[in-house]
Amino acid sequence: MNASPRIHPLSHVILAVGLLSACRNKIDSIDTATECSVAVANAGLDAATALGGTVTLDGSASTICSVYQDAGSATYDWTFERVPVDSRLADGALSANATADAITTSFTPDTTGDYVVSLTITDPSGTSAADPVVISIESGNATPTADCGPDVGAQVGDRVDLDGTASVDPEGAELSYSWSLSVAPDCSELGSTDVYNADSAVASVTPDCQGLYLMSLVVSDGENWSEPDYCTIDVADGNRLPEADAGQSAELPFCTDNPLQLSGWGSYDLDGDALAYQWTVSSVPSASTVSDADFSDPTAIAPTITWDLPGTYSFELQVFDGMIWSAPDIVSYTIAAEDTNTSPITNAGSDQRIEAIAECVSSSYVWTCGDCPESSAILDGASTYDPDGDPLTYLWTEATHSVTWSNNASAITDIIFPAQPAEFGVSTELEVEAVLTATDCMESDSDTVTVTYTCTGAYLGD
Repeated sequence: MNASPRIHPLSHVILAVGLLSACRNKIDSIDTATECSVAVANAGLDAATALGGTVTLDGSASTICSVYQDAGSATYDWTFERVPVDSRLADGALSANATADAITTSFTPDTTGDYVVSLTITDPSGTSAADPVVISIESGNATPTADCGPDVGAQVGDRVDLDGTASVDPEGAELSYSWSLSVAPDCSELGSTDVYNADSAVASVTPDCQGLYLMSLVVSDGENWSEPDYCTIDVADGNRLPEADAGQSAELPFCTDNPLQLSGWGSYDLDGDALAYQWTVSSVPSASTVSDADFSDPTAIAPTITWDLPGTYSFELQVFDGMIWSAPDIVSYTIAAEDTNTSPITNAGSDQRIEAIAECVSSSYVWTCGDCPESSAILDGASTYDPDGDPLTYLWTEATHSVTWSNNASAITDIIFPAQPAEFGVSTELEVEAVLTATDCMESDSDTVTVTYTCTGAYLGD
């Protein structure tokens, strides 16, 4: 009879530890595999909302390996799978799309109906399956907005038309209108019942005495009434004095525009009468010969006049409403002295390199190469400026005459290198120093940028 083999007690411990270690390794590997498996997209829950707002979609419930998420290497790609027939939205309407920041995105629906949007997530482990979400957009009923038009002036007894056609409803519903006379002068006997066509988009009222009348308009979309909008009617009993406005006085650099542009556009008549304009020269520098004869048209609303010396020029404007002339209004322009002008500061940008390749082929141990293609680079002198704020002219030049320009009179231009002959295995450089010169009315400044064009003949393979 054979005796049973004896097992040392320590063997049980070693075996248990080994099994436990193997289990832990297996569990760890399972956890790591689960954590860093292909992402699972979750576009959120279906929802319904009213038209007129912004819809926000949230993919934060998606499952993704934290390593990829923390590193910003996961991108969230939202796509319209279906939009309503009348909608013009495309994927470009989704904010921050196909980026690491698009874990939430948003869009503004342009019509009612169902929008089906899907989310996929791409990280180094692959691309997830798409998860769709349905956003149902309902008509809702946002409050309309009333617009009673601009304030107006009138004479006693004149019919004044009030225009509310600029009122709107967000959903495009047909509007109904209600005009009221909110405030009238004490001398008036008018009330809201005296507003003609008060339930129409265009209503009218005939003021019966001088003073300020306050009109109000509210509109309804059939369910909601808007807040009131107010406009005034300034009513006179007889002609009122017009107001001349010759513009704002200013101190101008020496390189200011010549001729000067004047403006009487701020002039007005409270009665709404058409105005006539009359400009005159009020004062000029002591040695100047500028006079009324130098206006392009002294009766124009905005004439020009050519100045001849630095100093202060003052011009007077009066306006006429057909019955009376306004009080004069004076505008002054001070032209700085020539010695105050500052030169421009030119910046032609950074040096650039162009690498061009010509394809070469071999026949009987002899290499034949085509030309390196025509190539170009963008030269950007937009950082050039004038300390006085003067307008500048630009000119790009270079000494070799081996290149052309898309527009050498612009701050930004293309420098164009023509096709160049090539030799197999040889790199040929053409270096061009492009000079940008910026000029105000009297001073210039230049800066140079170097553009290096390299042509290399090479075998590009089959």
